[in-house]
Amino acid sequence: MITSDERVITYNNTNGLKDNYVTHVFEDSGHNIWISSQLGVSLFAQNGLETFNKNTGLADEYIFAVHTDEEGNVWLGNNLGGIDVIETNERGQQEVINYDLIEGSSTVSAIRQMADGRILMATLTDGLFVISGRDKNNLEYEHYPMSEYLGHNVIYDFQIVNDSTVWFFSSSVVAEMNMNTMKASWYIWLLFSLFQETNLYRSFQASI
Repeated sequence: MITSDERVITYNNTNGLKDNYVTHVFEDSGHNIWISSQLGVSLFAQNGLETFNKNTGLADEYIFAVHTDEEGNVWLGNNLGGIDVIETNERGQQEVINYDLIEGSSTVSAIRQMADGRILMATLTDGLFVISGRDKNNLEYEHYPMSEYLGHNVIYDFQIVNDSTVWFFSSSVVAEMNMNTMKASWYIWLLFSLFQETNLYRSFQASI
């Protein structure tokens, strides 16, 4: 970690982190740093280091994705296809709410929020989930298999470009999708050398 005075500080399992294998690093709107791993999530805040794991309510400790929504709730995507949401109650205490999305195992690879409030959740085997609402017990969502766009349901990551456009990335194909019309264009990565110099070529358009 690089401090404001450009000092480099290394954190590992000897001085605060639960695990040396880091899967994701995320900075929230309050400039707190969330570091996920195979053994939960570590929060670096002004008042020190705090760890969330099964002992504090997580359904699974192998966390791949971290994101905070517009209300300040922290969304954690785990290795079992589920979501843990850390929210602060009226007494100022943090509590963890567990949600299951997929029967079986499907790693949640990325989570981000659209400007209209929808939460997008990508997975490594089951495509995309679009979450439109939730209460203490259930999530409201639509499931979109991505095999029609990417050739399979593997999404490594995605990037929200504007209020409607999202780019989804897999190993060999990317898809540009309009989240209002759910229409998408495919692009194929072509390898030109052993150094994997790449270029994008439009392949075809598809829509649900």
